[in-house]
Amino acid sequence: MTDTPSRVLDRRRFLGLAGIAAAGTLVASSGLSPFARPARAAASDDGVSLRFAVVTDTHASPEEPVRLQLLPRVFQSIDRAGPDFVVNCGDITDYGAGAEFDAYLSTIPETLRPRMRHVPGNHEVRWDVNAGQLYAQTFGPAPYAFDAGGLRLIGLDPTQLLQEPGHFGPERLRWLGDQVRDAAPAVLFQHFPYGADHYYVNDQDAFFQTVTGSPVRAVFAGHVHAEGVYRSNGFTQVTGAATRNAALYYWVERADDAGHPVLRVWVVTVALDGVEVRRELTTVPLGGTGPGRLLAPGRVVIDLAAGGALNVRVEVPRDAAPAQVRAQVYPQHVFGGRTAGTWVPLTAPGRSRWWSGTVDAGTLPPGGHRLQLRVVGSDGATFESTAAFSLPAVEGTPSRCWSRSLAGSVQGALTPTPDGLVVAGSTGGDVTLADPRRDGRARWTAGSGRCCARRPSSARRCSCRRRTTCCTRWPRRPGRSGGASTPARRC
Repeated sequence: MTDTPSRVLDRRRFLGLAGIAAAGTLVASSGLSPFARPARAAASDDGVSLRFAVVTDTHASPEEPVRLQLLPRVFQSIDRAGPDFVVNCGDITDYGAGAEFDAYLSTIPETLRPRMRHVPGNHEVRWDVNAGQLYAQTFGPAPYAFDAGGLRLIGLDPTQLLQEPGHFGPERLRWLGDQVRDAAPAVLFQHFPYGADHYYVNDQDAFFQTVTGSPVRAVFAGHVHAEGVYRSNGFTQVTGAATRNAALYYWVERADDAGHPVLRVWVVTVALDGVEVRRELTTVPLGGTGPGRLLAPGRVVIDLAAGGALNVRVEVPRDAAPAQVRAQVYPQHVFGGRTAGTWVPLTAPGRSRWWSGTVDAGTLPPGGHRLQLRVVGSDGATFESTAAFSLPAVEGTPSRCWSRSLAGSVQGALTPTPDGLVVAGSTGGDVTLADPRRDGRARWTAGSGRCCARRPSSARRCSCRRRTTCCTRWPRRPGRSGGASTPARRC
């Protein structure tokens, strides 16, 4: 994590790739019509100006030359518009392979390269154990932050190695909280969208808690390959259509609207002959409390009723005047996807500030759970939040017997061994062999390090991509029940 922008693309590497573009299949038509720049939005009252472009889901691959030809057309149009910077919101490549990064880089004009910024998507880490490292070598570290045009601009990275959904974790959310603590309006760029029907980030409820009350005013995201505008929790979120499917991008300018600073967002499509069509998409307020923030609930009361039902009562602010209040058990079963949910509408008698209703939790196992709340304003803006509740153990039903905490999130699934033990690996680099018969006590714990791609097949030295010590100890094999395991040599 860094407070500076990801490093600019290496010029020498681009020059080495020039032969790819010169081959002909990746070069946009040289007969592009002169660029007609959109009328510049009026500068804000303080005289601060800012112009930037956003693309997402480029999915560059030399194996799909027809789609790849869209990118030079888009980047040449952006270059002529003269932005202060450009952000690609992830899924830059199809599978994170080196040849795909090279193909992508070859489509960007040399004059635009120093202004390019990137954040990774799941396709940069999902399919190849080394792809995340290759991304960092190509574009620099993420997350990062920089300042321009009176705004705090932050590139986020909740991706997980070899995983489809995203997950921030406490450390990255603490870093984000530190970055948005000052008074400057903040704009976030990341791959996965939040809220609405989106459940692509496993701890997005913790993200909402982190930015609540902060000056975050805009989020630009991709992943869903669909254009959308969502106003929630004090910010406006714009999801972009995939540039891999059409020659388009999003043009953003800081402007003034009746004395208030805003971001104006347009969609720009570029035809094969270079003709550009611009359509205004939305206006993002940078000041005030932000859309939906005044809808934040006060007290939430959850009582367990007969049959596993939850009696829910939610207090809303007196001046919020919400149009709807809904509740549901958080859909934890959704693994990096979308769902309309099973929302239960709550009701409020007369002018009461308390909204109430009953939510079915009869199928949930004993233990801790989350109730998701959505307060909807008369203007369509929402406030998303969660409230914790617990269900007691019932005789004859499954209940939690033990638990262990690992650094990072669990990577993949838990793996049982033939002798009744459990192996768990985490994104933090921990691999643990736990004994369920002894309250989950660890037989051994190993640190794989960041650059060891897999467990070595023997006790020999690990192969590393960098000249650093990356391993602690790899057990040669788990010991039998009641026995000790044999440690390997240190790598």
